[in-house]
Amino acid sequence: NRDKVNAFNNEIGPLLTINPEVERFNSNLRSRASAEFQKRKNQCLSENAFFRAINVSPNDVPYKVPVPTVKKKQVPHPGVKRQEYKPYPSMDDRMYVDILQTLYRAGQAMERKPSTYINKDEEALRDLFIFRLEDRYDSATVTGETFNFGGKTDICLKDSATNANLFIAECKIWHGPKAFGEAIDQLFDRYLTVRDSKVALMFFVAGNEFNSVLETIKQEAPKHKYFASYKGKREQSSFSYMFHLPTDLEQKVFLEIMAFHFPKA
Repeated sequence: NRDKVNAFNNEIGPLLTINPEVERFNSNLRSRASAEFQKRKNQCLSENAFFRAINVSPNDVPYKVPVPTVKKKQVPHPGVKRQEYKPYPSMDDRMYVDILQTLYRAGQAMERKPSTYINKDEEALRDLFIFRLEDRYDSATVTGETFNFGGKTDICLKDSATNANLFIAECKIWHGPKAFGEAIDQLFDRYLTVRDSKVALMFFVAGNEFNSVLETIKQEAPKHKYFASYKGKREQSSFSYMFHLPTDLEQKVFLEIMAFHFPKA
């Protein structure tokens, strides 16, 4: 009898202790799982709301970069042979508009959040704009400080397949009308080739006379030697122009000039 009692206590006794604990655990399992699920769900909803607030929609633009087949062109002059051009990637106008809208919205969002621009230099501000473009287009890559022609461009968007330039942007701290003209000179004289047709200049204004800066841009841009035509105001501080290359009056370039107010204090 003693051995029987001992065997029972050794084999069955622990189960009598463990079973109530297991039952308590199992009874709370559904509520614990629901709580963990709800916690993770709320986290995802919060992240989605944040990205919607800053207008981040990665890879939501279905535009592809068309590569047109250019036929031989008959030059209407006697004695001149037909000239053959190789196909070169060209960016869809809708994609160009989307790039400009993305950059402008990024600048607007930064204006509302001083911590994103205070104590940051031109390169640091440029990187924030690159961040908004980096993963937006499946068929293109975005780089900073990219060598092109005679210098390094601040922002360069390239066709992923051919590595051809699609879009170039230059970022500058606003230093007045004279520096404004020099910035256009730098972009057109040093960075653009005959293959570059869609570009932008982005100015970061630290002073308090922001509206005065916008008026200066509208007055000085038509005076530039490469100016061709004014295409209109796209946004409150974003202006569309047509310029031409220094070496070819007929080679037109879409130039968007943007300004953002990033005061020092």
